[in-house]
Amino acid sequence: MSGVSIANSPLGIWKESFQVLRQNWRIVLILVLTETCLKVPLSMMTGVDVDWVKTVIFGTLQILVLYAGCCWALYGAIRFDLPILLKFVVRAFILQLLIILPAQLYFLADIGSLALLPSHVAILSQGDAEVEKSIYRIKALTEGPLRCVVILLFATWLPAALTSDSGGIVQALRRGWRTIWYVASRSMIGPVPVWILYSVLAMLSIETLIYLLGALGGVGEGLLVLIAFVGALVGSVVGIWTLLLVSVIISRAYLKAEKPHCAPC
Repeated sequence: MSGVSIANSPLGIWKESFQVLRQNWRIVLILVLTETCLKVPLSMMTGVDVDWVKTVIFGTLQILVLYAGCCWALYGAIRFDLPILLKFVVRAFILQLLIILPAQLYFLADIGSLALLPSHVAILSQGDAEVEKSIYRIKALTEGPLRCVVILLFATWLPAALTSDSGGIVQALRRGWRTIWYVASRSMIGPVPVWILYSVLAMLSIETLIYLLGALGGVGEGLLVLIAFVGALVGSVVGIWTLLLVSVIISRAYLKAEKPHCAPC
């Protein structure tokens, strides 16, 4: 069954994301294991260079997942075409800039430096917990709403890169106005509850684990690495699944705006 004929109801995004995972499990497994195996050792390292490596590697993996999900939602298959992939990557980078640039411009004007990476924040705060919290608070208050705006109004620019559509970001904005309710409603029954549930369960698991380790008087280094690996593995699976849900939603929104006869209801 092709991706175009699946998500014909609000809960269709779940069915479609499951189908992507099931029918492309080898690719998903490679992505999950790659991210997990890199995340565990990199999480034990700090520094500006390490943070840049993390940003580039994990950002690239996220874009690949979005690309694969959009391909499946539009064509029912994953197609790796280098020129199209590069166009997709450039558009994803531009949309990410729209999210992070305002806060970084504020930091540049206010304190004369960027606060893009965790290591930048650590350097700027100089060990002052209040300053560090203030920086992260500003980033959250600006980047959070902007991420919502970008997803609601501009995200159809990504699946458009996989088609013959030559429209730019202004055309994406027009599509966004026409599909804003569709994207918002599907997000509230898809990626948003998944991520909230995972965040809550992860926080409770960490607190429980800390309590148990304290009660046991600590454990060996090998067990700690195993725990970190399992945690990173679960996080990678949830992260990829969430991105697939997002890619299905924005691809459905693109079809709804550009090809109403193929659009979901």
